[in-house]
Amino acid sequence: MYPFTNSDYIRHVPNYTRAHDVDSVDVEQLDRDTFLRRFVDRNRPCLVRGAARHWPACAKWQSPEYLKAACCSAAVQVFHQPRPEGDATILSPEKKRAIRQLIDDPTTMPFSEFVDLATSRCEDLPELFFLYSVRVGKGLPLEALRADIGGYRFLTEPRRTALNIYPQNSIYLYRSAVTDWHYHATAEALQTQIVGTKEVILLPPSNVVWSYMRAIPASRVHSYDTQW
Repeated sequence: MYPFTNSDYIRHVPNYTRAHDVDSVDVEQLDRDTFLRRFVDRNRPCLVRGAARHWPACAKWQSPEYLKAACCSAAVQVFHQPRPEGDATILSPEKKRAIRQLIDDPTTMPFSEFVDLATSRCEDLPELFFLYSVRVGKGLPLEALRADIGGYRFLTEPRRTALNIYPQNSIYLYRSAVTDWHYHATAEALQTQIVGTKEVILLPPSNVVWSYMRAIPASRVHSYDTQW
């Protein structure tokens, strides 16, 4: 049973019921210096409310018809199983085999069909139904959505360097989805929720956490299958 609901997380995540909310601040009370000093420099997560309210996506993406018109026939891969995560440089042979099998799992369909199914009341769909980390750069199938994504008023545009191995803009669209425990080795991520809800569980960046969170994703297909 995958932990798709909070009741399952209680069983799979140590001290889930004792977890507390991260600091929350409204974007109107946040500037660049405050954000860097209070959160980035202290390596602390935060929830910035209203950070993307000026993006066109916040209004336009409420409409399934708009999304379909923007990227109607674009072919997308729809996943039905949790994506395995882990540091590719230390993956076990067993996990590499599992990843190769899951790569063949997605169902390819037109984007408009995905939107119709994801927003329908159909009860015959798989329990998981999502698009995973779809890039929206120039020349890509969902390029039309890139114009709806803006920047953040409390940050200057970041400089791209050789260590920026993650794409600058990726979107996740889902009816239901789950992402396994993982870490971003070379990126400081800004996750922006446009429509719907998402629960994010964070572990502190300590040596203790690193000692087991680096090893477990390297060997287990899904980290939450581990008996803690």
